[in-house]
Amino acid sequence: MAHNNHNYKYEETTITITSPSTFARISKLSSLVAGITLSLLCLLILASIAMREIAAISIPDSFELAQHLMAVALCWGVVGITSDEAPITLDIFYVSTSTKTKQRLNTIMWATSSLVLSCLVLQIWIQIIDIKRIGLVTTELSWPIWPIYLFANTGLTIAALISTIKAFDNFPRTIGSKLAIKPS
Repeated sequence: MAHNNHNYKYEETTITITSPSTFARISKLSSLVAGITLSLLCLLILASIAMREIAAISIPDSFELAQHLMAVALCWGVVGITSDEAPITLDIFYVSTSTKTKQRLNTIMWATSSLVLSCLVLQIWIQIIDIKRIGLVTTELSWPIWPIYLFANTGLTIAALISTIKAFDNFPRTIGSKLAIKPS
């Protein structure tokens, strides 16, 4: 069945907001961003060690940049985790439960993830505004750090949106709704 996100009809199933292929593409993109960021981090660390050992020179702001690259990789890695089908897959209790119980647990987990990530996103958005307002920069090169925070928080914002969509998508199945919206 082809997924069409524009035509909706009423059925006895679920609310499907986006197709699984959309989440798969988002997961691939987030993995690519996290992978590139981790590669840059490894290159920075390797270059920093080599320069320090060979020429007794340190790369300016290498420690700060490494911290920021780790944050970006972590935030975009969270997007990959939230793009998966189910938030729980390896728990012994979860595996041994019925499909209905799994759906309820998934809904609770997606809703919890949505709440936690949304609070974190809000807090970081406020921090970005403050950092930009006061003009916080790196120590040696004086590069502004708010764009790095913005890029990292973009990943967390996407993760929060995915968690929210999945919580609402699972909710009708959880309560056994007779009236739900599904793409035709």
